[in-house]
Amino acid sequence: PVAEDLDSLDGIHARLTHTATVRGQFTIVVSAESGVGEYLLDAAIQLPPASIVDRRIFYNNSQYDGRDVEANKADDQAVAPSPDELSAAGKDRALGKLALLPGQRASFQNYTSFGAPRDASNRGPGAGINGIMIDVLNLANPFNLGPDDFQFRVGNHSLANFWDAAPTPRQIQVRPGEGQDGSDRITIIWPDYTVDASGRPVQGIGNQWLQIVVLPTPDTGLVSPDVHYWGNAIGETGDSTRNARVTATDELLARLNPHDAAQPASIEDFADFNRDGLVDAVDQKIARDNRTHLFSDLNLVRPHYHHFRVTPAAAARPMEAVEKASQAPAAQQLSAANSADLSRLSAAQVDALLASGWLPVRKKNAWEFTY
Repeated sequence: PVAEDLDSLDGIHARLTHTATVRGQFTIVVSAESGVGEYLLDAAIQLPPASIVDRRIFYNNSQYDGRDVEANKADDQAVAPSPDELSAAGKDRALGKLALLPGQRASFQNYTSFGAPRDASNRGPGAGINGIMIDVLNLANPFNLGPDDFQFRVGNHSLANFWDAAPTPRQIQVRPGEGQDGSDRITIIWPDYTVDASGRPVQGIGNQWLQIVVLPTPDTGLVSPDVHYWGNAIGETGDSTRNARVTATDELLARLNPHDAAQPASIEDFADFNRDGLVDAVDQKIARDNRTHLFSDLNLVRPHYHHFRVTPAAAARPMEAVEKASQAPAAQQLSAANSADLSRLSAAQVDALLASGWLPVRKKNAWEFTY
């Protein structure tokens, strides 16, 4: 729609306003009905702020994208379907995948079991979280987007601000106009998750949570950070709503639900851990190789995100206590009324507060806990 302002104060100048609903090229033509002279066109272009349309996870380098490690259009075929998409297809929506948002409690819908078996020397297992997509409407500068426009962290407890920095993505690609509703699709790829013979991670992201923050930068055009999370528990079938532990039950479920080339598994199948379209002895081995227990399983977190910066003067010592405490179980119970200046708390008290669901919040020059 074009709004025409002919009632200008001087009888000469007029204003035309056009609101574009989609990205594209627009031509402005100015003509005069009478009179001869010079006309000046002053055009001001203001783009609407960017917004996140969709967040997805996909199985990179799987059967569904042709086992292609690069970011390209084929990755769209490897996207884990959402619960609504499965419902529309008459399938079990519980097997669909959704991004976990801050403050939500994690469930099987928020993490994948994508993985591969370990080799003869116990190295592996491969896969993990190796591909995500973010659809952004009105992305400000799609051709200049890079790692500085994001923040990535990994962890396995609910205080996501204190997670470790995630490995740097191997590739960030933007496909303009190819996302949902004509948005720009951002594809982010990491190497497959691998561990050495002792079980120490070598590369990639696996068996933990990944936090993705799209930052408000000149390239993204967002006005505030957008935060979401994806998890991974290799070999987990979603057999329990209470935990994401990989046990003999997961191996047994893979054995009891076989799929071969004649009756291939669909992409959402709960036991096709390596996403090759088959559920066979390989998937049983994946579950067997990646068993976890109370202290090593993927926690069903309720992550909290606070957009703040920690300065050394604000409390380096208390922050170290929080990071240390968040790695250990609660040492004692502390009354909810005992919210206090963090600098006066012992590590055991910090630990107890974290375990009770309290969060550290900066207030002026000190850190305090709040519930």
